[in-house]
Amino acid sequence: MRLNAAQTALLLIDLQPGSIAMLEAEVASDLETSVDALRRVADIHAVPIIATAGKRPEGSHLIAALDDLARIDRMTADAFDDGELANAVFALGRKTLITAGVATDIGVAFAVESAIGLGLDVVVPLDACATTTPIAAGAAQARLVQLGARIATVQAVAAGLMRRFDGPTAAATAPIIAALAEAANGRRPSTR
Repeated sequence: MRLNAAQTALLLIDLQPGSIAMLEAEVASDLETSVDALRRVADIHAVPIIATAGKRPEGSHLIAALDDLARIDRMTADAFDDGELANAVFALGRKTLITAGVATDIGVAFAVESAIGLGLDVVVPLDACATTTPIAAGAAQARLVQLGARIATVQAVAAGLMRRFDGPTAAATAPIIAALAEAANGRRPSTR
């Protein structure tokens, strides 16, 4: 997956404690690991990050790994519906939007549909997304593909931004890719 960091932004959707609490513990842990890695990769490659959060009774604060990010609070299921997010994305002048968060079948899918409708190239690293059931996850993935999103993993996004193993960001990015692979291999059987 080829990505040009100078033309890419990262959109994080509903990564709030209340949203993550709806997930199974292992799914939530994996999600937080992947999102943290994605955020670090974005920082290494100077990819701007926009976070959006639904207003909730317990507050719209983000998970600890993201608590220093500015966020756009909203009352809509589609983060683009109120216009503030679209204005923020277009103000960056980026053509590609990496989109991740909770819930894949609602907040992520709705935002992806709107972003594609606005002419953006959208990449969705599925390991940095989560939803409440396997059926919802499968339906969301099918919908994202149908919409024309490029489906990826955080590792693929990191490698796509890094591009070269001898490039200027390789020393910082390659260990993140390796750590994600090691974590994944510790959780599931070999694919060999």
